[in-house]
Amino acid sequence: CKTLEEAFEKASGKKFALNKSKINLKSLGKKTFIVTNAGGAGALASDYLSNSGFSLPAFPNLKNPLDILGTAESKDYLSALENVRNLDVDFITIIVTPQSMTDVDEVAVKIVEFSKTCKKKLVALFLGGQKIRNASLTLREKGILCFNTLKEFKGAL
Repeated sequence: CKTLEEAFEKASGKKFALNKSKINLKSLGKKTFIVTNAGGAGALASDYLSNSGFSLPAFPNLKNPLDILGTAESKDYLSALENVRNLDVDFITIIVTPQSMTDVDEVAVKIVEFSKTCKKKLVALFLGGQKIRNASLTLREKGILCFNTLKEFKGAL
C-alpha cells in the first residue's frame, strides 16, 4: 500500500479515500466560503482559489475567509458553519489545524452532522500530519472530500 488510506481500506474492506488525483474542485462550482482556525492557511487557500478562477464573495458582517482563531473548539466550527449555511456560494471550504483547544476528531464529527442538513458541498482541509489522521478518515467515510496538505488542495484546483 502506498498510503495510509489504502492500508486502511485493504484491512477493513471499506472504501474511505477519494482518489484526490482525479478531483477537480471546479466541478463543485466557482463560489466558496472558507471557515478556518488558521489565518495563514486560510490566506494561502484563498490565494490558491482566487488564482485558479474561484470567487470568494464578501458578505455583510462576514469576512471571507472567516478566521475563527486557533482557540476554536468544535462548537465554534458548528456555529460558524450554521452562520454560512445559506450564503450564496457553491461549496464551503473548512480548514482545521490541531491547536491546543481544537479537538480535531470532534470537529470532524460536527462537520459530518452539519453535512446531513446542508445542501452545499463541503470541502475539508485538515492539516497536521498524524494528529488529523482519524478525523480525516471519519470525513472520508461519510463522503466528505478531505485534503491533508495545501499541496493536495492546490492540485485539485
